[in-house]
Amino acid sequence: MFKCKGPALPGPLLCTYVCWLFGRPAKGRKWRLEMTRNLKAGGLALIAVLAMSAFAASMASAKYDSEIKTTYVHAVSTTNEVTTTTAGTVTCKKATFTGVLNGTQVSSVPPIYTSKVVTSSPSVSECTAFGFPAEVKMNGCQYEFLEPTSLKAGTKILCPEGKQIEIVAIGFCTMTIGTQTPGGSVSYANEGIGASRDVKITRSETGMTYGGNCGSGTNATYSGTTTMKGYSDSGLTNQVGIWATS
Repeated sequence: MFKCKGPALPGPLLCTYVCWLFGRPAKGRKWRLEMTRNLKAGGLALIAVLAMSAFAASMASAKYDSEIKTTYVHAVSTTNEVTTTTAGTVTCKKATFTGVLNGTQVSSVPPIYTSKVVTSSPSVSECTAFGFPAEVKMNGCQYEFLEPTSLKAGTKILCPEGKQIEIVAIGFCTMTIGTQTPGGSVSYANEGIGASRDVKITRSETGMTYGGNCGSGTNATYSGTTTMKGYSDSGLTNQVGIWATS
């Protein structure tokens, strides 16, 4: 048994740190720690604290994280999705984004898998364009949410060769949006705990190029908010925790 006493703790550095961590104020405002075999659990706790601190530092470069290697992600809009152009405004009440995270394991206890990008297939409905009922045809185009920094990231619109997104204002005109990297940003906010963890995604994109017989330009903007959840199955029945880090 050994003792560390007093505000200015003598002895080896480890003793000093353990006393600071586990000591309790005694009479006379002194700190005291008496270590015996019964305190081995405390020593193990200290090791765990130090290990988790090192792990947290190593995770500083992680991006999109999940509890399992293959995570099916599904995002649903919580606000209207709005595209604004010089020709007018396109508004869609519903939007979903589906994709798969195939993460690289960065921790076994707890299990954590990380991915740098999320590629999703969007679907939108209940739209109007320039005052007319509208249909949005994705034509195989996808959104790629890029590597975030400080919980913000950019996006890419990726279309198959020769394809574009078509926004058809029924009976009026068609606007097209092709492969590009818009300006602006996407911000992330982590919500929930445990298996219910999800990510709120707020998009505020600018400088989008568009064409078609509704008009053309390079100044379209896009805004909307979605909540992205993760699942262990493609049927989206068993939710698992996902979160974003920077």
